[in-house]
Amino acid sequence: SAIHFLHASAWNIEAERMEIGEYRLMYSDGQSASLPLVYRENIWDWWGNLSEIDQASAWRGKNERTTSVGQHIRLFHLSSENPFPEKTILSVDLISNCKGPGPMIIAITVSE
Repeated sequence: SAIHFLHASAWNIEAERMEIGEYRLMYSDGQSASLPLVYRENIWDWWGNLSEIDQASAWRGKNERTTSVGQHIRLFHLSSENPFPEKTILSVDLISNCKGPGPMIIAITVSE
């Protein structure tokens, strides 16, 4: 009944709120559904400033590079109701519109 994404974006940490792409769900009957990716709404840069409050982050960590510049790395959870839960999802495409931060996906899972 729901689909979950663990994801983030890269580059343009200071970019304004904007649509940067979408997840396109392809179903066994040929129908599709789109889940827009809106920077600063449901997806953010994977590098964050230590002063930021990451209420939306699902995971935070650090490495030698982020520590040296006073930042951290993070991933975000996006959960969406499956618009057609009775249908089989054949594939999920991550589509970037190449206008601003580039989306990246780490994991996808579904729940009933």
